[in-house]
Amino acid sequence: GRSTRRRTACWILRAIYPVSSDRGADFVIHECIHTPEQFVKWYNQPTAPAWQTSGGFHTAPPAFGKVMSMVNPRHGVAYHFFA
Repeated sequence: GRSTRRRTACWILRAIYPVSSDRGADFVIHECIHTPEQFVKWYNQPTAPAWQTSGGFHTAPPAFGKVMSMVNPRHGVAYHFFA
């Protein structure tokens, strides 16, 4: 018979990625980075580039939360790495 088990998925999402097809996934990975305020405080970065980095190129923590609330996975993981 057909399984009723929730589908297992692992996606690396972008904030602009349509998340409707990923709703209810078991495991979702999404890129996330510091807030603009953290960039200014920790890295002495000017305010404008900090906002551009956090909100333009990457997903800020509040946006990560929004994506996770839209997808509603069983397990959501925020990741980022620095070289």
